Amino acid sequence: MELKDKLFQLGGELKDKAEKLAKDAVDGSKKVAEKVKIKNAISQAESKLNAAYLEIGKKYEELYADSTDEAFAELLAQVREAKASLEVSRADLAAVDSAVVCSGCGKYVQEGQRFCPNCGTKQPEPEAPVEEKPETSPADFVREATNSVADAVIEVADAAEAALLPKDEPKADAPAEDAPAEDAPADDDAE
Repeated sequence: MELKDKLFQLGGELKDKAEKLAKDAVDGSKKVAEKVKIKNAISQAESKLNAAYLEIGKKYEELYADSTDEAFAELLAQVREAKASLEVSRADLAAVDSAVVCSGCGKYVQEGQRFCPNCGTKQPEPEAPVEEKPETSPADFVREATNSVADAVIEVADAAEAALLPKDEPKADAPAEDAPAEDAPADDDAE
């Protein structure tokens, strides 16, 4: 009976350890869930705080944009610079999208729209399109660029040859008057 008692005792110990591990796992899971919940609440509160700070900053800039207060002068200058850069980028985007500025609200309106979708102001009739010079095809562009590069290489080669030849020697492509025939280049080497 001793073996049977020992097995029951060992089984009881294993059961106790398994229950303790399960309880620890459940407690750990509850702790992790509670931490996640608290961190989420902190994140939401920080988001609200940052939104409030942003609104305070916007309102201050609206009211005191021309302020000379040294504490805000640099920040206000950064805001003005960012606004100017933003306006340039928006104008570039509008040009790409063929948009025009609405006379009512200053927002961009697609060219050809009769009314501004932002404020409803009627837009002026578009002017007759101006005939533009046709764009150069990629093949023509490459051909022109290649010709320009070739011309430049020829000019550089001529200048280098002129700089390297002594003044009294004739150029290789110039006709040799008294030069022996064996020193003259063969016709198949020319061009």
